Amino acid sequence: MSDEEDHDKDAGVQQVDLIVKELQELFDQLVEFNSQSIADEYELENQLHSPGKKGITTDKQLAEIRKTKVEKVINKLGTNVDFLMRSVEKRFDGELKGGRIDEISAEIDSELRRTIQDSNAHLEVLEDFIDRVSLQERWDSAIEFWTEKHGEELDNVDELLRNNIFIEYNPVLLQEYVFQGDSSSTPDAYSFIKMILLHAFDSVFGCITALIAYILNTNEDEKTETLFSGELNVESYGDAALRVLSKSEVLAGYDYPMSKEDSDEINTILHSLTWSLRKFSTTLESIPIGEGRYKPTLSDVNSHVVTNPFRPRETYKNLGMWPLEREKDYYSLSELDLNNWLGIEQHSHELSCNLSLHKIYYRDFLDFVQKLGYEHKKVTSYEGFRRLKPTLTMFDWDKRSCKYRPNVHIYFYNPKCPIAGTEIRIVVHSSINPFAGKGDLNLHVGLSSFSKKSEVDSSVEGSDDEQILLTRETGEQFLQQMWKDFDTYQREKGLLKNSKFDATITQLNPKGRTFDDMILSESKKKLLDENIFAILSNSERLIERGVETNRGIMLAGPPGVGKSLTIDAVISKADCTVIFTNFLMLRNDMEGIFELSRRYAPTVLILEDIDALGITAQRGQGGSGAGLSTLLNCMDGINSNNGVISVATSNHPEQMDWALIARPGRFDVRIDYPYPEKDVLKSIMKLKLSSYSTNENIDLDSLIKTMPLGFTGSHIHDIVNQANYISINNSKAAPKKVKITQESLASATERTLYNFNKFLNERPHIQLQNPPSVQEVLKGSKGKKENYHQ
Repeated sequence: MSDEEDHDKDAGVQQVDLIVKELQELFDQLVEFNSQSIADEYELENQLHSPGKKGITTDKQLAEIRKTKVEKVINKLGTNVDFLMRSVEKRFDGELKGGRIDEISAEIDSELRRTIQDSNAHLEVLEDFIDRVSLQERWDSAIEFWTEKHGEELDNVDELLRNNIFIEYNPVLLQEYVFQGDSSSTPDAYSFIKMILLHAFDSVFGCITALIAYILNTNEDEKTETLFSGELNVESYGDAALRVLSKSEVLAGYDYPMSKEDSDEINTILHSLTWSLRKFSTTLESIPIGEGRYKPTLSDVNSHVVTNPFRPRETYKNLGMWPLEREKDYYSLSELDLNNWLGIEQHSHELSCNLSLHKIYYRDFLDFVQKLGYEHKKVTSYEGFRRLKPTLTMFDWDKRSCKYRPNVHIYFYNPKCPIAGTEIRIVVHSSINPFAGKGDLNLHVGLSSFSKKSEVDSSVEGSDDEQILLTRETGEQFLQQMWKDFDTYQREKGLLKNSKFDATITQLNPKGRTFDDMILSESKKKLLDENIFAILSNSERLIERGVETNRGIMLAGPPGVGKSLTIDAVISKADCTVIFTNFLMLRNDMEGIFELSRRYAPTVLILEDIDALGITAQRGQGGSGAGLSTLLNCMDGINSNNGVISVATSNHPEQMDWALIARPGRFDVRIDYPYPEKDVLKSIMKLKLSSYSTNENIDLDSLIKTMPLGFTGSHIHDIVNQANYISINNSKAAPKKVKITQESLASATERTLYNFNKFLNERPHIQLQNPPSVQEVLKGSKGKKENYHQ
């Protein structure tokens, strides 16, 4: 070891010795100081009590002695504090530890603790001297005791039943509180009212606990688990008492044997007690404390309806309003929101419809409630216990852009609903089930909106039960009236009223063709006018006369003769609801289509190609309820079709069942569309060409002369289109100035004739019209052909 290292080692030893010396001196001082404190212990004991010496005869003398001794205690405390402060400054707490330093430091700390104990003893003496308690402090202390007692933990209800702490406790302060004409013994209003209410809690809790214990004692086989239909999970005495009270209706299921005289006496007391409790409860609720009892502000989206009468200011499960997620213990977040918005007691009513109609019902119902004055306050969707942003889609209807949310909860508020006659909240729940092909609208309302004070005298026995039943009945009547009024609103003002759409609830896009765009005989026009438009325009007058306003019109004839054009013209002219269907739509939901027609009457119901349903004389089923019997019932069954005018088209009426085609009340009028005569074909050609420029001296007769039986307006329409194609292709002039030529018409006619003859050659069995057959048309003489068209 080097000299330098020896020197450092010697310096370290000297430093340790110095620390040990200083610590030893501190330790000796502490021992001496604490020894003096031990010598003073006898004097400290009972030093505030009367010393029992002669000459002390007055309270004033005793007070002076007490004061003198307290001053000594305070001085002693001051000396202790000073010594402790000096000791802490000298006490070693550095890095040099081990050996004698650790040992003597532990001895010093031991003496310091003795000093602290001595100081605590003097503090207790001082606390005994400062023994006066204010009135308010006594009341606050009593309330704190009550709170601690109720919050004391326990594992199960049995512990409460074996230790009914609510019976034991009687607040001395209330026993002592009497009328004395001044407020000298009265605490502040908060403490006094709170003590009254807490004492009332104890009385109720204690009595109900005792009653439950009585039932268990007198029915030895009974257990708490069977009595309450399961174990009650509790955390404290107060919680256990609340759970027992909430299940106390089980007491009504047991016998309480006694004589008639005794039972009469008990019933008298019971009647008086229940009246007194109701009166006391009413009085408490009427006391104007601050803002009064909690009352939700229904217009405030963040204000909850009471769900726990014992904690009215807490939200349901104390999770707040509109949490983003719900605790995993509670799966349904929508349940939480509904309870906070409406209260625990609710009624609901569901309306179901086909999936294709759901968006219409959704939009109509929201329009309806908003016209009643409802405002939406919250729009949300759910996925289990999570909140989602609802999906918003848009659809256009009659030039109106409509919002639609398939799966959503909408929370509404109305300051005064005209149906309920009061301020109210409701919830509209929209949902769809694509797999089932249906959608629902569910309307929820809270019964708290109808729980006004009954006009029944509260002294009459059973009036509370009557009030509960009245509230439930009022809630049910409200929902029924809401749906009834909505039904009327939708029939008169809904989106589908006076609209034109098909059975898939898709708006029609009419071609705009009218009766001016077709060649139709006056007799046919008259039949259509009298059986459709006259009924529509005089509907109310006919109903007033007691005349039925349902009608069935059959448009019969081969393809291309003008049936569809007539339908287009009817759709364009009809100023009412128009529903278009084809055989596929009818096969899918025939009854629903007729119900829709009745709902929005007056309605023109178009049944296109009805014979494609396969309804023949055999009355076979066409599939999915679309058989003949279904159609017959829909058109002339139990349900009235007043206001429904059915217009059907058929290519083969001769194949349809007689019960449908030859029976008034189903199809009352038949309008036949045979193949047109040549003069009709010429009129159609003129009408079709009137929209375009043509060369002068067009010879229509030469064209019409080549057209055989079976040519229709559809063929003429195609000839004019082809002539346009040819003329446009052969001219460089502006489109509007291009003229249709005789040559283009002749060429187009020739092409159409080729296609028509080819069709006939491939189907030699077809009869176009009696008496001629296809072969007669193809091979017949000029004279015969002329006759066919006559």
